Amino acid sequence: MNKKIKPFLFLLLCLLTVNIVYASNVTFTLAQLIEEYLHNSYDGRIRSEQILRQNYALDNTKAAFLPKFTCSLQTPGHYYSRQGATIGDSIRNDHNYLSGNLIMSETFPFNAELSISKSLTYDFYEDQTYINAENNINFKYYLFKKNIPKLEFKKSELKYNELTFSQKSELNSDIFELVQDYYKAIDQKFTINILEKKLVRNRNVAAMSAIEYNTGTMDILTLNQIKIQEKQTELELSEKRKTYKYYLQNLADQIGCDKISDIRIDTTLFVFRSTDFNLEHNPKIQILKSQLRSLDIDKKLVEGEFDWYLTLGVNYNWGGNGHSIDSFAKDIHTDNYSAYIGVELPIFDSRITRRNILILRSQEEEIKLQLEQKEKELKTRWNYLSEMISLLRDEIETYSELVEWADNNLNVATGKLLRGEISYSGWSQIEEDYEQCVLNLVNKKLILNQYILETQEILGNSLTDVIIP
Repeated sequence: MNKKIKPFLFLLLCLLTVNIVYASNVTFTLAQLIEEYLHNSYDGRIRSEQILRQNYALDNTKAAFLPKFTCSLQTPGHYYSRQGATIGDSIRNDHNYLSGNLIMSETFPFNAELSISKSLTYDFYEDQTYINAENNINFKYYLFKKNIPKLEFKKSELKYNELTFSQKSELNSDIFELVQDYYKAIDQKFTINILEKKLVRNRNVAAMSAIEYNTGTMDILTLNQIKIQEKQTELELSEKRKTYKYYLQNLADQIGCDKISDIRIDTTLFVFRSTDFNLEHNPKIQILKSQLRSLDIDKKLVEGEFDWYLTLGVNYNWGGNGHSIDSFAKDIHTDNYSAYIGVELPIFDSRITRRNILILRSQEEEIKLQLEQKEKELKTRWNYLSEMISLLRDEIETYSELVEWADNNLNVATGKLLRGEISYSGWSQIEEDYEQCVLNLVNKKLILNQYILETQEILGNSLTDVIIP
């Protein structure tokens, strides 16, 4: 065969096979995986239920300052009694009755309480109906007393914020884990693509080598070596495809779907600014700060159990009884006014309050140490990541140049191999160098993106906002 035609046939076969390799349909990008996870994953839905429950708990605490109404109704009953020394002298009290109560109570944020009640009773005798009505208004104001409902509400708010930060932290961790698995799948997919192209080259070289062997320009040992390399590449490709399927199924499990057929290769680098270090929005830092504020409230609540305070109260009670509502003024009518001052003065509680406060102070000191430790850890990790990101960017630039050079060398070496100017082992080494450069470039890009995402996680930024523009 003409030596000028052989390189052309080889390149034509490579182009046709490469087109076939990349003709597979693409199913998921990284952004689509994240969106599927947010909408369909079990973990995401469980978190939504947890936040919903905490919302209800917060609403319940808010309801402490809303009016409460209680209504009770006693169904018709029968009352019977006798009084007297003998049966003949006894006084008989035999009648039916119906009674009801309505109570409204309100706790105000300024440490005051109001209650309004109304009760009405109907007694049904044989010859008449007897009505008894009572009304009461009672107002209390606590002076020098801790505002317990307000403190409880504030604590509930802190608990809600703590849960929100915790959910955000867990979500970022899950997203980061999903990205890592996605990048593992990408690494396998890149390896598969390289092995597929390598297999194409090996088969084409084997076909050309068989022609060379038939013409007597290649020995049987070299031909068998080429065929062995082809089979080894097939086996390696089969193993990588199985590993790739494993990673795809792992991604499918995370986003809550049955199966993922393929993913799209995306090595676009994320944006990183090394001057943005600030822990004000880091969820773990915010959780610890929220716990400190909650402990401060707990101390006030415990202290309030043994504090003295004054109660200023006003009470107005009026009512009456008679044969009808209109006859109250004619029969018996009562009006009672009262104002009072009460003093709550705890004397001795076996030092329980004191010890509880010491326990809370110890917990407070522990959380302060945890906060200081976490801030130092994050600062150290941030500095390390910043340096590694800078180094990786330089390495990526170098590897990009190496891939370009290795690709040119491989094309030149392939032509020389077909012309018999270099050995197969020499060509294999050049091919291996090219593959390694490509894999190293991809690996460095994936590691760089993971480091950038970790810096965003330290800042407390939502990783979904970084990944999904």
